Amino acid sequence: MPRDKPKRWEVQETIKVLMFLNGNFELWYKTPFVACVRAIEATNIMREGKQVYNKVHGLIQDMEKYLDTGKKANNAIIWENQEIHNLVRNLCVNAREKKRNENQEIPSRAIDGDEMNMDQESVTSEGSSNQNDVNRDIPRINFTIGDVNNIYDEKRQKLEKLRDELIEAIGNANKKFEDFKNFQ
Repeated sequence: MPRDKPKRWEVQETIKVLMFLNGNFELWYKTPFVACVRAIEATNIMREGKQVYNKVHGLIQDMEKYLDTGKKANNAIIWENQEIHNLVRNLCVNAREKKRNENQEIPSRAIDGDEMNMDQESVTSEGSSNQNDVNRDIPRINFTIGDVNNIYDEKRQKLEKLRDELIEAIGNANKKFEDFKNFQ
């Protein structure tokens, strides 16, 4: 059975999605796939979340390449349509600015002289299929053992709280199921 030919992206469809993502940048920055699903709902386009994510991610990668090297990638829509160009550029610039601000907010701390230094290194991801993941620069971060222990304790407490809430929700669902079963 022949596969259906992929539906070509319309310019207005792309613009709507990019406008939504620019307007909801924090959501895009934290959870891009969720932002893409919400963009579908908000713009009423007939796409799947993965399709939207792949389209936007591809546009952003091409713009990042252009901003870094000055070389225009193959994705002609960025260069042919000024509105799409501006929207994608805005997403890239905002992401870079946010990442730079996050890196500056990490304080250098030393408590009790127990300090863990991590110099900037190049990390190689052996199982990575994405060329951009192969060599990433990791910023220098100073953490003390006490800082790591505090972060661990916070995460553990949050996990325990979520676990308790989940157990309670399951108990409530089971009770409702039993009530429903007894009702019949």
